[in-house]
Amino acid sequence: MDVTGKIRKLRNVKGYAQEYMAHRLGMSQNGYSKLERGAIQLTWSKLEKIAEVLDIPVLEIILFDEVDTPDVQKRIDCLEIEIRLLKSIVSSILSRGGVV
Repeated sequence: MDVTGKIRKLRNVKGYAQEYMAHRLGMSQNGYSKLERGAIQLTWSKLEKIAEVLDIPVLEIILFDEVDTPDVQKRIDCLEIEIRLLKSIVSSILSRGGVV
């Protein structure tokens, strides 16, 4: 599956409409639709913005495999918990005057 297909699958997993993505990316729904279909070129900066809207790392989009679709939300949830834990640890260290 190409990257644009992966973006479409991940968007659907998140429950986002094309209109929502287009709005968040500052483009028309028609333009976003063309991007997902591969009718217009996906730039690295646009991929970074899409990853930001989907709230996942760019690498997660690139490595996403259609077979993993049912487990994507579970993986996202685990990563969000891990991020909160790491932020808590860093905050705790900084509040005690430590260096990270």
